[in-house]
Order: sequence, then structure tokens, then C-alpha cells
Amino acid sequence: MKNSIVLLIVFFCTSNVIIGRQSDTLLIKPGKGVDNIVVHRSSQEAVKKFKKVTFITSKGTGIACGTFGSRRFRSAKYKNDSLGLMFEFKTSLVRAPFQIFHKLKLQEIIVSKKGLTDNGLVIGKSTKQDVIALYGLPPNWKNEGFIAYYEKGISLSFDDNGIISEIQIFSPYMEQTVF
Repeated sequence: MKNSIVLLIVFFCTSNVIIGRQSDTLLIKPGKGVDNIVVHRSSQEAVKKFKKVTFITSKGTGIACGTFGSRRFRSAKYKNDSLGLMFEFKTSLVRAPFQIFHKLKLQEIIVSKKGLTDNGLVIGKSTKQDVIALYGLPPNWKNEGFIAYYEKGISLSFDDNGIISEIQIFSPYMEQTVF
């Protein structure tokens, strides 16, 4: 019994080393979210409780032009500088029977420090070549400092040495060609 408790303690103490994730490292899931925060699903209340984020700003001054005319939109941002983490909520039009109303939804999550994707990419360590080997090269890719995989819900920024400096997570969508 005593040996099994010692083994259990050793396992829990070394498990973060075994899987390569420290307790303050964020698990990034492309097209889904970060840890238990999910793009388009998590509320502002859930984000406020996550990793001690602080409220940055709330704006209601923008105007979005669309098929049905211009509409005011709002946004709210939360961040944690020590983790390099930012959440951005933006207005989405929600249609209900006989009404249309605006609802703030989590549109994107930006991680610039202490991040590890569920398929092994690490901010500050993985290279552009690692990303291309994992996801392939997007068609018509021209920007050396940025790669976006819209259908996977992830975009990556690189420093001058080709190392990942920032990962942006959003809901996946198919990129449209505009004529």
C-alpha cells in the first residue's frame, strides 16, 4: 500500500514533465478554444473566472454594414498579460421568431506566451517548418510572417527567425474567393 502511494505521488509530480505541459501552460485546441474556454460558446462570466483575466475595454461605437443595412456593434476584451492571453467578444446577430437582437459572443482567442497546441506546437519553440509539416502549405500563401488555416480555426504569427510568436483561435470556416 505504501509503495503504491509513493508511486502515485511520483506519477502526479512528474506527469506534467512527461506530457511536456507545465501547470501554467495553456492547452490550445485549434478551432475550439483554450483549456475549457470554447469559441462561440463560452460566456463572458466563464472567461472572467478563467486564469485571472482582467477586463480591458467595451466598445459600442462601431458600425457594421451588411445586407440589411448598417447596424451598431459592440465588443469586449479580456486579457492576462503574464500568460499572453486575450479574449475578444464581438456582436453577433441572433435571430429569434419575430425579432433580431445582438449578442456578444467569444469570437477569437489570442495566445502569445505559454501555449501548447493539442498536436504539439509550442509558442516560442516550434518553427514555421513544423507548422507546414503538420498542416501543409495553404494555397496562395504569400505572407512569410503569418499563416492562417481558416478551415481548421487557427492562425499563427512568426518572429523574424520563423518561430511561432502568437496563435489565434477562432471558429473554423471556409475562405471565400471574392470576385
